[in-house]
Amino acid sequence: MFIVTNLYTLIRNIFNNFSITKYLTFTTLFIAAGLAGRIAIPGTQVGITMQTFVLMLIALNLTLSEGLSVISTYIALGAAGMPIFSGGMSTLALVGPSAGFIWGFIPAFVVSHYGLEIVNSRLQSSDPSSLLAHTSQYRTSISRAAGAFIALTLGCMVVLYIIGVSIQSILVNASFSSLMVASMGFVGFDCIKALVAVLATFGVKQLVLHVQHRK
Repeated sequence: MFIVTNLYTLIRNIFNNFSITKYLTFTTLFIAAGLAGRIAIPGTQVGITMQTFVLMLIALNLTLSEGLSVISTYIALGAAGMPIFSGGMSTLALVGPSAGFIWGFIPAFVVSHYGLEIVNSRLQSSDPSSLLAHTSQYRTSISRAAGAFIALTLGCMVVLYIIGVSIQSILVNASFSSLMVASMGFVGFDCIKALVAVLATFGVKQLVLHVQHRK
């Protein structure tokens, strides 16, 4: 009975404030991004897709449980045979050249999520009087956005590249270094995605706060 009670408490805490609306919305966006196709990059069998952009939006806007549920659902649907992975692939994509990137969505999201939490906690723990004396609300917003960009870069780029390229090098029997060099073609596009994701997220949040304040 003790174990059951504690398990129930753990599950309830994990899914506290779980938004079904966000879950369904971002699951749909993730699937749509996979179906949108990809841009080929010379030297690698993995192309540029919009999935990393949606992954960044998930990290910025969803809780840990919501984000993990969205990504897990996406992978599970593809594993079950639905052609929702890049290029219209399904189950075979999970053991193909792009497998590391698909499975890497999970650790990439987790690293970005906790990176964002660290940024938010650092800013919230700052001395309010110090903030008033040395910086404006505008500068605080810039710091938060910059921190979010760094968190996305670390998780959705660095971690995802390392995992994706490592597994790809094993599956296609190619050197890690050559594949990583080829994957550098993703960097510019992913930096733009991260910038747009941050600007879109913080812009919408500021607009909502402005409307609520006027009410």
